Amino acid sequence: MMMATQEGRVRIEQLYGECAAPLQG
Repeated sequence: MMMATQEGRVRIEQLYGECAAPLQG
């Protein structure tokens, strides 16, 4: 399932950012 749409990418970036933020400190 790959979302090439901008909305899909933005949501993925937001979710990934929320998950990666604590790891990066």
